[in-house]
Amino acid sequence: MPFTIVKACGLGDDNPGQYKLVVGHDGEGYDQQKDIVIDRSDVARVIVSAFKNPSSSRNLRFDLCSEEGGAPTSDTDVVKQVFDAARFPWQKTGVTGLVV
Repeated sequence: MPFTIVKACGLGDDNPGQYKLVVGHDGEGYDQQKDIVIDRSDVARVIVSAFKNPSSSRNLRFDLCSEEGGAPTSDTDVVKQVFDAARFPWQKTGVTGLVV
């Protein structure tokens, strides 16, 4: 059964697309400060992208947070960068058929 599990850090209520989205595994891959949040709307964007792009998001389980600095993650970048960063090295095989 294909799956995509997104484990978000603390949730905020700002507008979507204002921050860089950061992916990790088991609490690693981003700064683990207690005041880190990700906006609910950004989590929703990632989940919608996973639904629209099952071949890109299939069988992924990852932590998701945001950070200030750097370019904000666009909807296109969710598929190209976030899902790719969420893969373990043995899962990286190249992805095609992206829908934004």
